[in-house]
Amino acid sequence: AIEPARQAFLGKLERLQSQMSPPKLDMYLGSEARPKIERGTNPKEFIDELAQQLVQPLNWEKAIQRMLKDGIVQFYECGPLQQLKGMMKRIDEAAYESMLCMDHVVTNVKEKPR
Repeated sequence: AIEPARQAFLGKLERLQSQMSPPKLDMYLGSEARPKIERGTNPKEFIDELAQQLVQPLNWEKAIQRMLKDGIVQFYECGPLQQLKGMMKRIDEAAYESMLCMDHVVTNVKEKPR
């Protein structure tokens, strides 16, 4: 049922590939096939994997554990309702405490939810 969405997304990525630049930072995927794309990787080497994430189960916990293992200590949640922060608490307490939820930031000051 979601395969047509994957195909459409892949088609868009393939059409835009010539305009895409290699990532400036490492990219972590929730995929077991290739959990990390190194910075500088040519986009043609990973666009299929980006589209594949629409139809494969993602393992967010393992992706976060890889990031922690690689020394990443600051995380930002850009979506509302702090769903990822709630999951982070079960993965790593220190990462949970330092995680910043962007829906509670106004003019660079962390605020409490309303």
